Amino acid sequence: MASATSIRATDVTRGAEAAEAPRAAFPKATRIKLAKPARLGGRFGGALLIGNTLGIILLTFGAMAISAYRDGLLTARVEMVERQAVLARAAVSGDALAACGGGSCLDDPIKATLVLGEATAGFDGRVSLFRSESGLPRFVAENVPKNDPSPAAVPIPDALPLTSMSGGVGETMTGWVEKVLFEWPLRGRITDMTIEDEVVAIFNGAPGSGKNLRYDPQGKLVASIAIPVVEGGATRGLVVAESQGIDVVSKRVRGALLPIIVLTLGLANFCALGLTAAVTHPLRQLAIAAEKVRASVGRAGQVELPDYDARRDDVGRLSRAFKAMTQALVDRIESIDSFAADVSHELKNPLTSIKSAIETVDKCKTDEQRARLMEVIALDVERMDRLISDISSASRLDAQLATETRHAISASKLVGDVAGSYRAVTDAGGPVVNFWDETDGKQGIFAAPAALGRVVRNLIDNAVSFSPGSGAVTVALEKAPGSGQSSLLVTVSDEGPGVPAENLESIFDRFYTSRPQGATFGSNSGLGLAIARQIVESHGGRIWCENLPPRDPDFDTSPAGARFHIELPVHTGGGF
Repeated sequence: MASATSIRATDVTRGAEAAEAPRAAFPKATRIKLAKPARLGGRFGGALLIGNTLGIILLTFGAMAISAYRDGLLTARVEMVERQAVLARAAVSGDALAACGGGSCLDDPIKATLVLGEATAGFDGRVSLFRSESGLPRFVAENVPKNDPSPAAVPIPDALPLTSMSGGVGETMTGWVEKVLFEWPLRGRITDMTIEDEVVAIFNGAPGSGKNLRYDPQGKLVASIAIPVVEGGATRGLVVAESQGIDVVSKRVRGALLPIIVLTLGLANFCALGLTAAVTHPLRQLAIAAEKVRASVGRAGQVELPDYDARRDDVGRLSRAFKAMTQALVDRIESIDSFAADVSHELKNPLTSIKSAIETVDKCKTDEQRARLMEVIALDVERMDRLISDISSASRLDAQLATETRHAISASKLVGDVAGSYRAVTDAGGPVVNFWDETDGKQGIFAAPAALGRVVRNLIDNAVSFSPGSGAVTVALEKAPGSGQSSLLVTVSDEGPGVPAENLESIFDRFYTSRPQGATFGSNSGLGLAIARQIVESHGGRIWCENLPPRDPDFDTSPAGARFHIELPVHTGGGF
């Protein structure tokens, strides 16, 4: 529900500055239009992501291909060992080929040795024959393995291209991956049982390990197959075939992996070098330019800046931001220079008046003339004091806004307290100050209370100074139309003469000089509204002025007064 408070206020004079003082540029707070947040990573991030992803994909598919290649080689090796074991069993069994003269070779070690040698010709591994005696294995014979590491009978494919690189540096680079990509994935197929333990287990009726890979006493990985020799329906012996050619498979896997490693490293280095060349050089040029700007800050506009604005990436964004920052610095320096000249002009006017009065006082013939000159001097001194105070306050405003603590506050309480403070200066002849709260009293803003309260007080002071003694000043708080729930609107309306239409925007300029007819000369520094706009904009809001429509346009087309608007974002986090 709307609430109203009526307050009588004294006449507070807030006119405009002297007509002869030119409108000057005070160093305004630099407003930087923030760029929209770039897409995550940007172009360089995307290129780096693509390069890394390609490397991962290459490694992944390479590992999958290597795994398939490794499994194929091992399967071929195991099948070859198994065929040799089957062939050897057929040769020594009395129920099969009867190569030992129609009887079993289990009882004749000499013949068994000869038969195994003929049956395993071309096999690079070892084939052993055991017979069972009371459930215990007894060695009978074995072949004599050849030492050729790459016999033609072994069905291992030719080496992949670049395999020759696996020597020397290649061995060092790829040796560590042997266990990672070869032995570790095979640990489920490697048994911990020795061949002797497995032979005993099979003779005792156990199925054995069921695995065909194990480590020999020298720590080398071998493929082994144990096949029982059945004669007369009973297991009388065991043929064990072992091949130590697994290291050949391992070397082939390592050799096949090397090209993938080389390609992956090459791709990663190419991406790194490409990104470095694309980023480091421009950044170095921008850094050099920044050093030049720092070293000659007074001539920052003369420094030649590298032009990367056309690039649609992070470097281009940085280049544009750097140019905007440098231009803001140049504008700030020029504004300060202009302000210094304008301040000198503003202070020179009362000083000139004082000097003229002092030079004239000796020529005065009456006390009345001297008193009038002293009054002029006093008014000019007061004017200088006001100018110096307002200029000093305005020059420190940026620092004050940057350091002043901001927190969530109730908009109703802030505006209501400022409007209510005019009870202390009630004057029977002053205008009435009304406060209307059109909100629920629970709307908050994130602000510096002192700074924002100063803005509201300044607008009320101006409204009081321009309103007739029998008039009214209306302060209202409401939700900004068309903003939903995101903004609040503070309005201060008076019943004064209004603002010339051509000056509705320029009244916010610093040292605004136009003043209404009848206003006290020199009673205002012309900085109040400029400071108000700077404070409001620092809070993410905006301030503007409009004239109220005429009360009776048929008889008088002059405005019924002026209304100032302050729009501020609503704070939704609570905490007030």
